[in-house]
Amino acid sequence: ISGNSAGYGGAVAAVGDGVGYAESVGFWHSTISGNISSGAGGAVYLFWVSSSMYCSTVSGNHASGDGGGFAIVGGGGWLNLSLSTVSGNSAAGNGGGLWVDGSSLACFDATIAFNTEGYISNRDR
Repeated sequence: ISGNSAGYGGAVAAVGDGVGYAESVGFWHSTISGNISSGAGGAVYLFWVSSSMYCSTVSGNHASGDGGGFAIVGGGGWLNLSLSTVSGNSAAGNGGGLWVDGSSLACFDATIAFNTEGYISNRDR
C-alpha cells in the first residue's frame, strides 16, 4: 500500500464504535510505504481498533501530526507487531514510528528503528 494521502491514516484509517465491540485490521506479508497524513498516522490510524501485523514492513511514511508509521488511540485498541519492521517513518509531532495513546502495544521479534519525530514537550501544549 503506497503513495496515498489522507487527513488521518495516509494508507489505512479504521475507527471503532468505542463501546467494546472488537473491530480489527490485520496485515500479513504487507508493505506500507510512502504514505502521508496531514493529521495522525502517516501509514495507519486506528481509533478503538485492534491490529496484528505479521512479517510486514512500514517504512517511509510521514504524519504532520503524531505517529509517522502508526497512530493507535482510544482505550479499546492494541497493536501486535510480530516479525515486522517499522523504520524510516517521520512525524512532525510525537512518535516517528509509533504513537500509542490509551492503547496497548506488543512486539515479538520486531524492529522499530530509524524513525524521527518533532519534539513537543508537555509545557509546549
